[in-house]
Amino acid sequence: MRDRTRTGFADRTRARRVLLRCALALQIGLLFALPQIGAARTPAAPYTIAAGPLRLALVLFARQSGVQILFAPELVAGKQAPPLTGRHTIDEALTRLLAGSGLSARKLDSGAILIVPASPAAPPLVSTHDQGPQGAPPQGLESPRPDILVTAFKYPTLLAQSAADLTVIGAQLQRQRGIDGLATLAQATPSLNIAQNNSAASRLTLRGVYGRGEPTVGVYYGDSPVSGPSGTTFDPGGIALDLELVDLARIEVLRGPQGTLYGASSMGGTLRFLFNTPDATEASGEIRGGASITRHGSPGHHLSAMVNLPLASDTLALRAVAYDRTTGGYIDHPRFALADQGGAERQGGRLALAWTPGPDLDLKVSFFHQETRSDGAQFFDDRGGARTNDLAVRTPNANTLNLANAALDWRSDWGTLTALATFYRWKVLRQSDFSDVIAGLVDNPASCLRHAGLGQGASCTQTQWEAYRAFVATRLPAILYQPMWVTSANGEVRFHTEALARTSLTLGLFAETRRDRVDSITARTDAASGLLVRPLDVTGARAIWTGLNQTALFGEASYDLSPRVRLTAGLRLFHYGKTARGDIFTPNLITGTADIAPGRFSTRESGSNLKLQATWRPSPDLVAYLQMADGFRPGGVNITPSLSEENRSYAADSLRSYEVGLRLGLPRSGIELQGALYHIGWSDMIYNASSPNSAFVYNTNIGSIVIDGAEVNAHWQASDELALALSASWTDARVARDQERAGTLGQLFAGDRVPMIPRLAASLGLAYERRLASGTTLWGRLDAVASSGFASQFNTLQSSYARTAARASLDLAAGVERGGWDLSLSLRNALDTHRPEQVLATSLGARQVFAPRPRTLALELGVTF
Repeated sequence: MRDRTRTGFADRTRARRVLLRCALALQIGLLFALPQIGAARTPAAPYTIAAGPLRLALVLFARQSGVQILFAPELVAGKQAPPLTGRHTIDEALTRLLAGSGLSARKLDSGAILIVPASPAAPPLVSTHDQGPQGAPPQGLESPRPDILVTAFKYPTLLAQSAADLTVIGAQLQRQRGIDGLATLAQATPSLNIAQNNSAASRLTLRGVYGRGEPTVGVYYGDSPVSGPSGTTFDPGGIALDLELVDLARIEVLRGPQGTLYGASSMGGTLRFLFNTPDATEASGEIRGGASITRHGSPGHHLSAMVNLPLASDTLALRAVAYDRTTGGYIDHPRFALADQGGAERQGGRLALAWTPGPDLDLKVSFFHQETRSDGAQFFDDRGGARTNDLAVRTPNANTLNLANAALDWRSDWGTLTALATFYRWKVLRQSDFSDVIAGLVDNPASCLRHAGLGQGASCTQTQWEAYRAFVATRLPAILYQPMWVTSANGEVRFHTEALARTSLTLGLFAETRRDRVDSITARTDAASGLLVRPLDVTGARAIWTGLNQTALFGEASYDLSPRVRLTAGLRLFHYGKTARGDIFTPNLITGTADIAPGRFSTRESGSNLKLQATWRPSPDLVAYLQMADGFRPGGVNITPSLSEENRSYAADSLRSYEVGLRLGLPRSGIELQGALYHIGWSDMIYNASSPNSAFVYNTNIGSIVIDGAEVNAHWQASDELALALSASWTDARVARDQERAGTLGQLFAGDRVPMIPRLAASLGLAYERRLASGTTLWGRLDAVASSGFASQFNTLQSSYARTAARASLDLAAGVERGGWDLSLSLRNALDTHRPEQVLATSLGARQVFAPRPRTLALELGVTF
């Protein structure tokens, strides 16, 4: 067996790390030159707009100026606009168009312009960041303020007018909460659950839609959907991409199935990370750095730099980001005399180029690169002591991502045409302890027969048993070494129009080609060090190739039945095909990998997702909606040894959700509310089952699930300086009826709860912000999160059943900002709770406990140029 570590990334050289750090140093040096770079100013632009309906005039103004214009249809209904010709600034043009309409324009922080009823005291064009230090509420809490712009529906809308269960986390809240990746995001978002496994990977869940196979939560970095590698278990949803959240504009958490706009893998919802785009009007930059000290663990640090350079006045700009983060470990491994294991390093960067040759055209191109390494398991077995790992092997893991995307927007009188293209290649090295599996088969008759070369129906002699058991002893300790690769090319073309009458329309086409490969190698480790023996001492080796081709045609149309009532219908027609094949390089006589079925297997299916919604807006401060929406995930095939033909493939699963929700603002009392009630019926749920010898895992359909839930988000602006936020979710996900076909999961009964889903989860945030006359801003915040307990399996009849108890934690943070400088001090897990976040068990008796990071004190300094 060839040593694939040389062609993979287990023996990574230091050259790439040095290159990344040099790039970071170069950016920091470049930032000090920014004050010498002059900022470009936006000149007046030419306009040719004939007299006519104000709605048409604003659409044409948006096209000719290249600025997003947002307005409620009822505000402009029946109003006329005068002609506009010649060169004007944006302020002058809008003043002319809105003359006599009783309306005014408000510039948002995002750069978009909102049309609102005129205020007698307001100037023609008001910018939210030019209103001065007085009267501005704290920005460090989630709040559906009227100036928050979102693109969750694939076109710009205002959060406060969005008919969806949508949460937005802005850059300031992200920084104050210390949200640098998925784990810290889940702590700040109660409805988002993150399930970990023994290989430093994460599975995301929204609204209790927890399953195996393709993801149930769509993850988008920018406009790029990213799925993990399939591995041997055909479970790309088990490894969610975790990019460093640097230079982030906002995070959008869209709950509920998004089957029409986002398609497969958005059954529970969609998670979008939107980064800042290049700005061609002025040069800017930012440097951030910090250090942390963790009780019972090793220290950590991080450094990042961003530089934005206009390359051509108002038309071309470059934005570059580089970062380096080390997170200290806190788990001891006494077997190898090691302390503070489970730490991680994350290094990478992003390059983005934006070109706007004219008001009708925008082109943005981005490239992401990230390398992540962990030095060992990030869990422990609590039976051996708190934060103590007694594994017989050490399991460092790594992954490398290269992602490129491009987005083209072309505006016309009829709407906006958007074309998107993404290509990524993601390498993941997963290592896990396999000693219990190998040792657990020491008395297995089938394994002894394979070792002795005997056929079915025979039996081993005493001598053959002794020889087999001696062979097993030579294969311990054992590790499962799995380099994985996934490559995807996907693209989307869509057209969105805000028609001049009562209708808006979105039409699009999506296509993806994804290819996976995994080399699954069972090998021996060195008993003294716990590390993989080099060159590889192979017990068994196989490879699996997987392919997915999918296409979809989708559309959503909205019709204003009246100025207050809007009806929306959406449809997505999809087709997918999956293929898989496996090869055996070295048969594993102990587990029986040679019994894999030969040949190439495939499955394909076509179908549709439907969405119907009615929205009621009786006032600018109230939005209520009633919605039905579908979700869907592709099925597939299993390349698993000794699997029956019945279990060789598994069907697609799908769900239908019924939801009622509202957004309510009470401006006089400073209260904003968002809530939703939902019921989900889930058919043919895809879940995992284990082979009889516990050596392999495969996917199967286990039947029907019913999920009922409620979510509420409340924000109270108690004063100009004090704000309070509360988020809570209740999720009741159960088996609908007794299941006849549950594979080796055993019998499932009506009422069994879906694993890994807490019934209750809540967060409470208190933010204080004081802006002094000197220009200094002082802020502080308190954040508490809590969740109820949950189980790792459906019921106690399953041998791998374990229960996680209820838990709660508290974070504190404070900071000061002045000019372009900011300094913050945070205390995470202030009460130093060690109650597990998740407990897993195996059928062989091992336990894996994932605990919160112990009390951590962190200091961060940032400067913006």
